[in-house]
Amino acid sequence: MAAEKKADRELGAGVIEAYIHNTKTVGTMIELLCETDFVAKNKEFSELAYSIAMHCTAMKPQFVSVKDISDEQLNNLKEELLSDLKDKPKEIQEKILKNQLDSRLSENVLTNQKFIQDDTQTIQELLDNATHKFGERVEIGRMKRFSIN
Repeated sequence: MAAEKKADRELGAGVIEAYIHNTKTVGTMIELLCETDFVAKNKEFSELAYSIAMHCTAMKPQFVSVKDISDEQLNNLKEELLSDLKDKPKEIQEKILKNQLDSRLSENVLTNQKFIQDDTQTIQELLDNATHKFGERVEIGRMKRFSIN
């Protein structure tokens, strides 16, 4: 896939975009990175960043990607899920654990979440499509969600 071929390229440009809900009590800032200023200045690239910021405001992801979750956090989550499965037979515990872990990650990891404007694709698939469209790597750098309540 084109995104995999571009994985080594340096991300030296991008945009910071914000979405503030009309209640003015919740919003998100997102850093969407790319390789060149040419792409960063593209209107569609900014619109993509805005859409992802809106998604983050609505879906409340805790992490940008799975690699942002520490081993300790991941182990704690596995232990928590396993404690609920202790009454199940060992042979099905692993399968249930995997399904529950995948479900939890899809709730809390931005790149694993279904895109709210098109639930046929995840945020990662949206980024992969943008990489293909713009001809250079596109990645989320940082994300920060703010909420009054």
